[in-house]
Amino acid sequence: MPNPPLRYTVRFTNAAYQSIEDQIVFLAGYHGQATALSAINELLDEISIKLVEFPMRWAVSEEASSLGILQYRKMIIGRYRIFFEIYEEQRDVVVHMVLRHKQSSEQALIRYCLIGPIF
Repeated sequence: MPNPPLRYTVRFTNAAYQSIEDQIVFLAGYHGQATALSAINELLDEISIKLVEFPMRWAVSEEASSLGILQYRKMIIGRYRIFFEIYEEQRDVVVHMVLRHKQSSEQALIRYCLIGPIF
């Protein structure tokens, strides 16, 4: 009987949490806070489930690569793009950003990763 695959630990950066909070605020403006929280919690569950066993199945992000970030991979779930990085030796997957499909990845990288939160 084959051994089950080794699992990865999925972690979220501060930039990822900020991008997730922004998704909640955006959705809440259209659907209310409770619906927004529920939808994003479901998305986060799906992200973790998909990345915990086989994160290599998603390709390196062309968007990030064009900006010189060669290690980011991209997964698409519904209307969201999830940018993440794999640390094979530690068996970690680190989520860097969760963006709506229409959000500019270049602007998001600048905001979340270079500038930081704007309050």
